[in-house]
Parts: sequence; structure tokens; C-alpha cells
Amino acid sequence: MRVLITSVRAGSGHVRAAEAILSAFQKFSPSIHAVHVDAIDMVTPRFRQLYVKGYNATVNRVPALWGRLYRFWDYRPSDTGLTPLLHRTQRRFAAPFFQFLRDFQPDLILSTHFLIPQLLATHGQSPSFCPPVECVITDYNVHQFWVSDAVSRYYVAHAGMVNILRQRGVPPSQVIVSGIPIHPCFTKVVSTSSVFQSLDLDPHQPVILMLAGGIGLSKLEGAVKHLLSLPGKLQIVTVAGRNAALKTRLNELQVPPSIKLLNLGYVDNMHELLSISSLVITKPGGLTVSECLAKKKVMLLISPIPGQEEKNADYVAAQGAAFRVDSLSDLPLYVTKLLTNRSLRERMEKNAQACARPHAALTIVQTIAADASVAA
Repeated sequence: MRVLITSVRAGSGHVRAAEAILSAFQKFSPSIHAVHVDAIDMVTPRFRQLYVKGYNATVNRVPALWGRLYRFWDYRPSDTGLTPLLHRTQRRFAAPFFQFLRDFQPDLILSTHFLIPQLLATHGQSPSFCPPVECVITDYNVHQFWVSDAVSRYYVAHAGMVNILRQRGVPPSQVIVSGIPIHPCFTKVVSTSSVFQSLDLDPHQPVILMLAGGIGLSKLEGAVKHLLSLPGKLQIVTVAGRNAALKTRLNELQVPPSIKLLNLGYVDNMHELLSISSLVITKPGGLTVSECLAKKKVMLLISPIPGQEEKNADYVAAQGAAFRVDSLSDLPLYVTKLLTNRSLRERMEKNAQACARPHAALTIVQTIAADASVAA
């Protein structure tokens, strides 16, 4: 069996989810030939620039506009003609992707981004060309963009999404509650003593982990400034992602002697950083939330992207595993409350553990492998 895992690097979560699934295939079902490609590399350069850079620029510079676009397309009936027009327009720029499909001849396409089913939904559905398509939804809510007649199965984060998809015309038989796939490293026990030592941090003092996301949230700087006014000893570790300018500005902050501020850029040991943290301040991206839940970490959720990240924040806060902080000036109050109220923190950690589905990638792989076994 040949499985093509597709993602799109509009945000980092879709790619990370695809990589987690590929790792699970390689470890638990090596007889299945699984390949991961970023489909945005298989469209015309102009469309690639518009899709990726346009998305990043919009959510960072004019997030309110993105929120309006998100709501517009979410509530737009699919039979108005606008949605098919959008799909046909996108397909015009995707000839290299369709050629790759012809060459690779996958038995199944597994996508962590909605662009791929949108492209395939307008291709005529010839059985000789288009294999079954399955989608892994990488947020805690379902946008209308994910729903397509081209998709035969959806993998979702929690049971409530089954009903959301039903309301959008997808029968529950086509939905698997798997969780959002994260890398297997988030399920492993970490030697925290070695991590503390490598970062020159005190294991007896609280550590606040502050995450900007893969592209680097500029508001992280303001959030750090608010915490620098806190009394008592505190250790703050920031992860600025690929935003080098943000990391530079953080390094230039005047830090009081009682606070240790360690500023990192893009990291590949997030599982270790989460393991030593007392609580996490982060944007509520779907993958980041899932990784924190897997590590039983209490979250303070800031600056969500209007639309999908707001939905993520609302869900995890409703489960009692996080607080949504709408004003950065309130951050010191929330941090103090969590650090001084151990019973509250422990209760929220238990709620996080109850929400977590750290083996989502394995669930997805086992489901596909079982289907392949039946078909054989």
C-alpha cells in the first residue's frame, strides 16, 4: 500500500502533524510505503507566495481581516457557486501536484490541510486517477473549508467534532475521534535534571515557558514585559520561533536581578522544555495545544488568531485545562494565581491529562493499516 501524506506550510502545525503521522507509519507499520510532501511545493511559484506569505502576513498584520474571512467562508453555503469557483481557481495553479499524483500513484491520500481536498473536489473524481482521500483536522473545531465530497474519512480532535461534522452533512461513520497527531517524543519520559542543567536553570524555582509559535508572535515581547514586574524569583524561557528580530528585542530587555530570562529561537526539543515548565503561555495553535495537553501542562492562552485559534482556546478553556487571557496586562494576575494555588494547578493538570490524546498518530496509522489488511 502506498500512502501519500500531504501538508501545507501555512502555519507550522499542518506540517508537524504530517511528520508525526509519517514517523508513526515508519515505526508501527513499515510495510506501508508512506511518503510526506508539502503540497505547496507543487503549485506555481506565484500561487505559493500568495498562499503562504499572504496567510502569514494577514494573520500577523491584520488579524481582524483574517477573522472576517474565516467567518465569511465558514457560513457561506457551498451551493452558492463561490466555493466551486474558488476550488477551480486554485486548481489552475496546481498542475505539478496532479502530475506528482499520476507519477506516484498512491492508494490513499492523507491530508493535514484542507487545500488538497479542495483541489481534488474539482477534478472529476475519476477512480483511475483519484484514490480515496482522508483528512486530519488539526484544530479543535471544524471549518467549512474542511468539508468536501472528495473526503471519505475525517480524523478529529474530540468527540464534539463528530456532531459538528454531522451538522455539515458528514455522517458519523466517516469520522474517527483520534486526537491531533503529535510527535512520539511527547509521550516519552524526559530526564528533567539534565534539561535544567543544559539550560542553566534552577530546578527548585518555577519556570514559565512562553511560546510565540513557528512564525514568531510579535506580542510575545509585550507579554514578557508584563511578567518582569512580578515579585520573587522566577525563570522565564521564551521561544521566538523563526522571528529572529523578536529574539533580539527580547535579549535587549532590562531584566530585574530576581528574574532569569532565557530567550530561544526555533527549537527542536519542545518536549523537553514542556517537561520542565510550571505553566505555559502560548498562542493556541492546534498542535501546540495538543503537545501541552500530552505533557499535562496548564496553559495561559494569549493572542489567538481570530477564527481557528479562538475556537481552540475556547475548547481547552471549557475543559478546565487553560485560561484564555484577552489582555496582556492581566497576565501577572493569572501567573501569580497559578503559581501560588497548587490545588488549582493540579486540578487543571488533571483536566489536561483527561483531554490529551498523545497517541493520535498511532490511532490513525492503525486505522489505515487495518483497512489495508481487510482489503488484502
